[in-house]
Amino acid sequence: MSRFLPTVLHTIDFDGDTVSVKLRRVTRGDMLRIAPHLPTDGNEPTTEQNLIMLEEIAQVLPGYVESFDGLVDGNGEPITLETVISEAYFLELLGEIAGLLISSSSPTEKEGKNSDEPLAESMAGEGTPAGN
Repeated sequence: MSRFLPTVLHTIDFDGDTVSVKLRRVTRGDMLRIAPHLPTDGNEPTTEQNLIMLEEIAQVLPGYVESFDGLVDGNGEPITLETVISEAYFLELLGEIAGLLISSSSPTEKEGKNSDEPLAESMAGEGTPAGN
């Protein structure tokens, strides 16, 4: 049985809030679009490279977020995904969401092989499979 699930629920601690984001997996076409901007040589990307990568991911991200909850402003009002994408204040959070989107869309070595290991053990720490 495949370990593929169409969505994965992640939680992220950011600025005193616990953010929940439910992500669909990236399509092959969008992965091809953003792949040239992903670091591959093992070196830390420059700030400029990171900003370019985040800009590319920001263009496709809204289509992959099924839900986004838990982030509130200083007045207690919910902050939307659109605000996270557009405001520089949230670059760190956007980067974390981008990393989760990419990692959720690529099978781990364990997931890519036939395994008798239960799904819950193999996905520990990788986000929570989300029901549809």
